[in-house]
Amino acid sequence: MYEWQTSVVLIRNLHSELLLAQQNYGYRFFGLPGGKIEDGEDPASAAIRELREETGLITTTVTPIGQYDLTYPGTGAKYRAHAFTSRDTSGDLEIQMPDEISSVCWFSPKQLPQPLTPSADAVLSQVV
Repeated sequence: MYEWQTSVVLIRNLHSELLLAQQNYGYRFFGLPGGKIEDGEDPASAAIRELREETGLITTTVTPIGQYDLTYPGTGAKYRAHAFTSRDTSGDLEIQMPDEISSVCWFSPKQLPQPLTPSADAVLSQVV
């Protein structure tokens, strides 16, 4: 069983760069915008909510990419990540949660920052 489940969103800009958010805690991982699914929330709704909460970008539609069963470094905790993509976003890109996110930036798939979250690593190794 999983200790928690998350939803993440893969967003590309017109230059095919990927949007990553850097955590402001722990290992300071870079990851796809996303976070824990709340009680009673479905994965797609969590992805839409987390994208807005972390980056200021708004979308109403996400398309599933896949599910990934992962282990969190340092703790061995098992969790499931639900990955989505969206092509129709609006709003201004800016940090919405400075206690949790230190930066949100676009990166070339050929020059990704490190360390990546386990979910970003799994998704990007499949789709990039």
